[in-house]
This record gives sequence, C-alpha cells and structure tokens, in this order.
Amino acid sequence: MYSRVEKRLGTKAWNISLKMATDEIPVVDFSALSLENKDPFSKISKGIEELADQVYQAFSTIGFVYLKNHGIPQEVIDSVFKTFDRFFELNQDVKEKYTKDKGTSSNGWDALERESTNPERPGDLKESFDVGAVYDENFSAVSNGYKPKNGNISTTCFRNKEPSKFAYAFENMGTSSGGTQLRYNYYPMIADIRKVKPGQIRCGEHTDYGGITLLIQDDVGGLEVSNIKYDGRFVPATPMKGTVLVNIGDLMQRWTSDTLKSTVHRVLIPEVEIKRRVPRRSLVFFVDPDPSSLISCLDGSSKYPPITAGEWIKGKLSATYTRPRATLKRLIKMAAATGAIPIVDFSAMSLQNANLPDNNSQAIKTLADQLYRAFSTIGFVYLKNHGIPQEELDAVFETYDKFFNLSLEVKAKYRKKKITSQNVSSQNGWDAVEAERTNLDRPGDLKESFDLESFDDGTFNWPSAEVPQFKSTLHSFYKSMSDLALRILTAMAIGLQLESNTFTKFFNKMGTTEGAVQMRYNAYPKISDLSKVKPGQIRCGEHTDYGAISVLFQDDIGGLEVQNVDGQFIPATPMKGTVVVNIADLMQRWTADKLKSTVHRVLIPEAEQKHSVPRRSLVLFVDPDHDALIECVDGSNKYPPITSGEWKKRRLLETYTDLKK
Repeated sequence: MYSRVEKRLGTKAWNISLKMATDEIPVVDFSALSLENKDPFSKISKGIEELADQVYQAFSTIGFVYLKNHGIPQEVIDSVFKTFDRFFELNQDVKEKYTKDKGTSSNGWDALERESTNPERPGDLKESFDVGAVYDENFSAVSNGYKPKNGNISTTCFRNKEPSKFAYAFENMGTSSGGTQLRYNYYPMIADIRKVKPGQIRCGEHTDYGGITLLIQDDVGGLEVSNIKYDGRFVPATPMKGTVLVNIGDLMQRWTSDTLKSTVHRVLIPEVEIKRRVPRRSLVFFVDPDPSSLISCLDGSSKYPPITAGEWIKGKLSATYTRPRATLKRLIKMAAATGAIPIVDFSAMSLQNANLPDNNSQAIKTLADQLYRAFSTIGFVYLKNHGIPQEELDAVFETYDKFFNLSLEVKAKYRKKKITSQNVSSQNGWDAVEAERTNLDRPGDLKESFDLESFDDGTFNWPSAEVPQFKSTLHSFYKSMSDLALRILTAMAIGLQLESNTFTKFFNKMGTTEGAVQMRYNAYPKISDLSKVKPGQIRCGEHTDYGAISVLFQDDIGGLEVQNVDGQFIPATPMKGTVVVNIADLMQRWTADKLKSTVHRVLIPEAEQKHSVPRRSLVLFVDPDHDALIECVDGSNKYPPITSGEWKKRRLLETYTDLKK
C-alpha cells in the first residue's frame, strides 16, 4: 500500500514532476486524513495517495506547506489562544515565577530577548511559554484538549510516508518520555520603532531542530520562509485562517538523507505601523521523536551516523542560546536579503587597476563567468571593489542635491527639450515630477530627474550660476562611470566567449552629441501624506531599460525591486560600496536572448520614516553610439539589424506622457 512512498525514501531512482511553484508555499487539502475521519487508514484511497504526493512535493522542495481542512475545531484554537493570552497579560513579577529552567525542564516561560535564534542579531523580540511533558495546572484543561489533537495530525503526516518508519519514534508523545513540545509565542506591540536595537527582529533566521513543526498563527503576519534550494530569497508565509502551517525540522532532513528539506525562516517587524502596534501571537507544536529513539537514515545509507533523538535535541537546544556563528553565517548568506541578485567581486578589473590582467588569466575568466551567470539568469548583479571612490560619489550626490533644492521656477529654466517624433536628440536637462511614465498603466512616476548625455552640446544652458562647478564635477564622474561601463562590457564579451572588444567598439562617442550614453540623477521627493498619492502611483513604474546595460548607485532608502525568473519581485537592497548593474533590452536582443533584460520598479516604502524622506539614485544608461548597427553577436538572424539610434527613438516615444500628439 505504501510502495510508492517507500520507493521514494528507499532509493534515489525516482523523479517528481513538480506541480507547483517551488518558491511559494503550497496549500494542500487535508480532508482525506482530517481528524474528523475516525479511521482514515482503514482503506488507502486515491485521495490519500494524492495527498501524500502533494505533501511530499512540498516537503522535498520548500519544506513548508499549508494544510486546510485539518479537523482541529476553530473553537479549540480560540480557547487555547485566550488561555495563553491571560497568562501573558500578567505582570512581569508574576510571569517570572514560571521562568523555564533551561537545564532541567521543557516547561515554562521565557522573557523578552532571552532566546536568540540568530546570534548575529540581538535577542528575539518575543516572550514564549513551553508546555512539554508535565502541564502547569492553569493550562492543563485546554492544553490537554489541544495537544493530543495536534499530536494526532502530526502522526497522520508521518503515516502518509510510512507508519513503521516514523510512528514508532513518537509512542511516548505527551509524556515525560516523549519529545514533543507545545509553545505559545507572544510578540509584544512595538509602540516606538526607534527603541528597537539595530538588526533586531521578532525572531531571527533559523531552522527547527526536530521532526516536523505545526504552526497556527494570528493575522498580524511577519513570518517569512527562505527557499534555500533555489535562490535563497525570503517569501511571506501569509496567515491563512483555517489552515495549519507545517514544516520540516533538521532531524527529519537528516532522517530522510536530505530528501525532505529543513528551511530557514524568520519573523520580521511589520513596516506598517498599524500592524506593529498590536501583539503578534502564534501557537507551535514541535514534533520531536522520543529522546530514546535511535534515528538512522531511512534509505539504509550511511550518509549520517545513527544518533538518539535525545542527544540530537540536547545539542541543538544548547545551540539556540549560543548557536555556532559559522553555521548562522552560512544560513544567512544562503537566505540573504538580496535574494537572487548575486554579489560579484570586480577587483580584477577595478578602475584602481591601471594595468589589467591578461584576458586569459584565471582572475578575468572567473569574473567573466560570474557576470555571465548573473546576466543570463536574473539579469542583475552587485559589483563590489569597482574602483570608484566613495568620496567622488558623495561629491556628485551633493552637487545634484544643490540643484534639486532650487525652486521649481529656477529648475524649469533647465527643463529638458520636449521629446517628439521629430526631436529625440537632446537628452540634457531636468524633468519634473510625473513627466516620465515608465509603466503606461500607472500614473506618472513620482520622481524628478536630470539627464546628461552630451557635454559638447552648445545649445544647452548649464546651471553654473546657481550651482558652481556643476558641469566640471558631473563631467568628471561621467567619465569614471563610462570607464567602468567599458570594463564591464569587456568582461561580458569574455564571458560570452567573444572577442573582448565585441561591445566596446560601438561606444566611441560617449559624452558627445553623437553618443548615447546618458547619466541620470533621480530625485524622489519625500511623501508627507500618502493619501495624496494617486491610485496605483509609485516612485517608478515597472519597466525594462532600453539600451545595453545600466550602472546604478543608490542611497540607503531602498524601494528598488527586481522581478526574478519566477515572476516574483525581490528587493535590490542598498549595499554601500557596491554598484548595481543590469542588462537592458538592446543587449538582450544583441545577444540573441542569452542575457536577460529584467523588469524592475521603485515602490513607495510603507514605513513612514522611509517615505517621508527623499530617495536618490544615480544611473548611467550605457547605450551604443547612435549610428552603431546592432546585429546578433552569435551570427543568427533571430532579430534583424537595427541602429542604436532608431531603437532608442522607438523606446523614448513610448515613455513620456505627452507624446501621443
């Protein structure tokens, strides 16, 4: 009856065709094995087999699943929450009488910050109460009513896999000889976000220790799960009433020889004030085997040596308060906030290197390969050690800020010439808020900008009277960014196994009226009143860039998001000392779709302290000279030849809000 499942756990000769997005948490209907079914295993129906497949698929990929129609009555859950809430409403002195003794008991209360699930951060912003083998009399009636039901559902999950291989290790569940534990987490309200310590969150990045974990959460949210196997980014585990969230623990991953996945997760502080001003509560059931159970790899391999569950949990439990830092650094690196956007060390081709290594050197080949992998997948990369000094960047931001602090009347004198079908040549000057609309389905972008494309344009009026040294400062930085861009283009050509000058030979006229490389400073004004923002309006709408590549410096406010290969937007978190580089549409065409131009946008931050201050960014749009003829570099005819100028003209005419005349 269990041959299909036994085959999965006993051999490696199987393949699963996933029916769900592996970076999201699936929802599985548990009706076939609901606790309302008194004897679901009397007959193994097709419904149970399909359920087993769905649970397996979830646990072997993201390691988490929502179960609906599980059979635990809502009134039982409400009663447990209400009982625990009464305890947490007691004053500190009373609660301290029930403090858990870490060395001798699994029962009792833990104070705020006493647990540190990620020692790279301050202590967790939560209290908790654990109920193990012996229940406190104040909780016995409700906890005894809830815990066996939860135990039944966890045992049912194991039976889905193979009863003799799992259930034997949970015979003493709920007794002094068992390993299961019920925990109520209470995350107090945060009235003043300024009092939160740097880096502190409600529960740090971690994996669970044991077999499986069952979670029921309130509707406040904040739980996030990292898909380590794929791109490491965090996805929200959004509260869904009527479901229980189940995840794999470390011991289960070991037990199944890494077939099932224990996944990093965390609980963030909500950015929205109304959500952090109320407590968050969750009820967790840690389903760990009996301490005396010997855990050996189910497939019969020796991938991991046998260990008793008690010895395993003992080692893990002590590590919760002093978890090895190397382990956490590995987990955090895998589940970094930057998600799928890789960080590449550009030292080998840094602008600080006057004499670059030979193109055939290992350092250049490694760098070129890293860029190719980034640009052929997500299309974005962070470059560190690029060689542009921070003080030079600071001076440019300061110069631009002086201009944007001028009155509208003064800035209007330097307005960019209106782009029409007859005039797309002049790309020098200022654009007002909402002049650009990068997503035609949204209102105009909530930003101003200043573009510089040609420094030899005699018709352009420079704002030197209002901002001394404006032209000289920006011209110098334009040259630095252009030099960096040429080195990036060289590395890209090497990564594509082309001649190193395949791209750079089309960028001979940068900074002149015949060139097309454009430097833009974006100034996103502060938003004092969100109610005045138009429906659907954001700082910069969803779009792809036009040309070859874009090179971006951003301040620390954030808001930039990039759409990954699964269609999900992930944050391009500001990282000081790095530059963000992305592929644009013409480069994707140029490389016959080998390199990917990716949709991105800039959102308005929900947190008031972030949207009530301006955001600034400096970007170099690296487009080939206007007369450059762009043909597929692989020699194919996938796209017909087109000049860079004609391509850019088409795209510009799509972007500006007043061009439908």
